[in-house]
Amino acid sequence: MAKRRSRRIASKKRTIRLPHGLVRLVRRLSPGAYAWTAGFVAFTILCYWLFPPELPGWMQKLLGLGCAILGLTAYLQVTKEPDLETDLLSRVRRGQHTDFGKQLRVEREVRRHVTLPLLGETTFRAIGAVVVFLALVLWWWTPLAPVGVAQSRMPDVSEPLAAEITSLRLVFPDGQIPLAEPPVVPTEARRRAEKMPKHADTFQRALQAIALERFDQARHLLAQAVVEEREEPIRIQIARAWTEMYAGRFAEAVVRYRDAVIARPDDPDVLCQAAVASIHAGDHAEAMRLVLKALTEARQRGDADSPMVGVCLHHYAVVNVLAGRRLDQAKVYNDQAQKIFSSALGPGSSREAACLNNQSVFHSLVESNYPAARNLGELAVRFWQIEDAKGPYPATGLANLATCGYLEGMYVAARKRSDEGLAIRYNTSRPRTAPVVFASMGAAAIDLALGDYEVASPIRLKSFVAALEETLGPRHPGVAAAMNLVARSYAARSLYAPAESYYLQSLRILRDSLGADHAYLIPTLLELAEVQLLRGRHEDADKTCREAEDIARLALASDHALVGRCLGLRGRIPSALGESPSKESSRLLEKALAIAEAEYPENSLRLAGALALAAASDESRGIDRHERAIKICREALGESFGENPDAARFSLGLARHYLDRGQYAEAETWINQARAIGEEALVPFHPMLAEILETEARIVGRRSKPDAQRAAELERQAESIRKKHAEENRREESGTL
Repeated sequence: MAKRRSRRIASKKRTIRLPHGLVRLVRRLSPGAYAWTAGFVAFTILCYWLFPPELPGWMQKLLGLGCAILGLTAYLQVTKEPDLETDLLSRVRRGQHTDFGKQLRVEREVRRHVTLPLLGETTFRAIGAVVVFLALVLWWWTPLAPVGVAQSRMPDVSEPLAAEITSLRLVFPDGQIPLAEPPVVPTEARRRAEKMPKHADTFQRALQAIALERFDQARHLLAQAVVEEREEPIRIQIARAWTEMYAGRFAEAVVRYRDAVIARPDDPDVLCQAAVASIHAGDHAEAMRLVLKALTEARQRGDADSPMVGVCLHHYAVVNVLAGRRLDQAKVYNDQAQKIFSSALGPGSSREAACLNNQSVFHSLVESNYPAARNLGELAVRFWQIEDAKGPYPATGLANLATCGYLEGMYVAARKRSDEGLAIRYNTSRPRTAPVVFASMGAAAIDLALGDYEVASPIRLKSFVAALEETLGPRHPGVAAAMNLVARSYAARSLYAPAESYYLQSLRILRDSLGADHAYLIPTLLELAEVQLLRGRHEDADKTCREAEDIARLALASDHALVGRCLGLRGRIPSALGESPSKESSRLLEKALAIAEAEYPENSLRLAGALALAAASDESRGIDRHERAIKICREALGESFGENPDAARFSLGLARHYLDRGQYAEAETWINQARAIGEEALVPFHPMLAEILETEARIVGRRSKPDAQRAAELERQAESIRKKHAEENRREESGTL
């Protein structure tokens, strides 16, 4: 029996069938299609990931166009049509396709055409390309695009302009009188003004003109803004005051701020700005009234540690330092303002740097604490440099550091600081403005101390006086500071008559603006007393010196550097009279030296000067002190030692000590050095040259082999120099030089 076989009927497999057109499309994609599609997707993802949410319009449009072109190219690669009939025929001839008919029928089925109105015959592929391109372009115009268009915002120029006016910075270009540096257009205001769009309104264009220092244009636009009545009147009034402040016309600024204060009498910001205008105009009493009112209003508004309270405290401290009153209280308020700015604005802000700078000036002038002043000043410069290394603020700090070095007697290091700050100042401020003049005055004071008399000539320094008289007014303390420099320049040339005249003019201005017994008069009184002493008017010199000493004892500590200068000058008077040092003068000179050793660094030229003066008080230590002074001078000046008047003076003093001891060989060595340096560093008619020649004549006449003829010749040369000196002073005094 046949074995029965069972049959299994295979079950049907279920399959998913894709549309025929899609299967054909995927199967025939080229590598280029995959590459362009991947590039389009990657570009879109990078736009979401790398770029910020908003970009300038031109950049956003450029990215959108690039995205649309990439998408269109990917679409064309994906929908690329098969070969044409002519290509197929050629392939058949080469034996690449055997079933040409079947292939041709398939291609004819695929390639379909359509006729559209106005456009004529076209393909679905071309229509799809247009649709894809337009869709991608429109996508970039919607909020769903990877990157949006940044809205054009009007840059706020007013904020940095107002902040600069209330950021008061102290300077002391001559090392004697503190001054408030006038406002300088900040770099940030310039940057914002340059980005101002052309469609800005009249008021905004006026602010732009102020920031770009086009003050006549700003005045015209603000007048036009008043007529248009589109802006608040108070904002226009304040902008007009800003125009005059940055133009250096402080009297006009005071008038403009007066109108603003009437409109807003309880606004502490307006009150502080008005106070700054009064400070620069020289009216410290009005400035103090406005600052106290602003401080009261700011505290009544709530937060006692708000930045506005800090601004008021900062201004209160500055006004007191400028007026030289309540200095201890000014220091406390300045410290409070610094802490408020550090807490509210963050450490290292520009306002905190201004507080540190002002504290540095206070330490230099009032306390003669030069190390502390230097540390504070360097910190202020560092903060300003972080904010804008090439801006105007670091120039202020560097100039003050240079003046601090000048007061310490570190003239070479001070000159480097001064040159650095001056270069920045010239690049950030207009010529003949007060900030440029102040920086130039500080550099001139250092040049005079180093004996560079040609650079710091009286003619050049008189131009500073004229510029400040034009900007600040003829009775401003800044003008007195400039006159002191002119007097110092004349005195360095041994033209003592015009020097005394300028010192007296400076004292009149200072007494009128500060008072008759003010501490800031002391340095000017001392320099005047020295000129009177050099002119042979010993009683006048003693009277002037005692006046300075009386003020110093009331206003300053007993070990202040200026007190030491008073004592040293009084101790010099007997020697100028040709008398031997008395016990009193020796005591004064020793006390002056002790103060100098406590106040100045070991390599200070001011300490060297005190050593040279004190050498006369103690014959046993005279040579040692002079040699130490010369050593300091040589180390401090380096290669310029042979061109410095102090080196000639110290060498002359050492030669006299050796002469008095009968050590003629040593005396001759040092007098020859004094003569060589003096002829190089001094004007031909300087009295020190006559003193050198007279000392040399004494040495020549007393040595083991005296030369009477040579000594007589040296005496005649000395007499000739003294006659020439007297003639030059008469000519200058009469105004015929």
